[in-house]
Amino acid sequence: MRNRGSRLDPISEYRSAQQALRVLFQPFTAEHCPTCRTPCCRKPARIQPLDLILLETLISPNPVPPGAVERAAGEWLESAAAAADPDLGPCEFLTGTGCRFPGDLRPLGCTAFICQPMRSRLSAESLDALIVGVGRVEAAHVRLAESLGLGGGAESA
Repeated sequence: MRNRGSRLDPISEYRSAQQALRVLFQPFTAEHCPTCRTPCCRKPARIQPLDLILLETLISPNPVPPGAVERAAGEWLESAAAAADPDLGPCEFLTGTGCRFPGDLRPLGCTAFICQPMRSRLSAESLDALIVGVGRVEAAHVRLAESLGLGGGAESA
């Protein structure tokens, strides 16, 4: 869908920015994440309520576990800036084949997270491309949140 000339609507823009970023992340995550000693996909999750609302609204059948929106909202409000804690277990959206969220609707906090192994192993050029891609996703998230009347979106990511 398009509006205002050539600009994508906010949801399409967000999903497109996510897809472009996934292309950049995929080679690294496919190789390193399955054997990582400090995995990112731990509780407390970096999932914001808007991430779950988008998933619940745009994807059918509903893959959101019962009570997940409320738990995510509580976790996010209590520990938005907290580091993942291996003692709390894996994120409830992590499956044996990866994240339950589709690649173009990954939670903003997960999508925008560039882990220390990435920072130390990627070339400066690859890392710069990730940083630019993350910026695009964050900006698209802000525009999406604003279009839904939710205010600033990514300001606390």
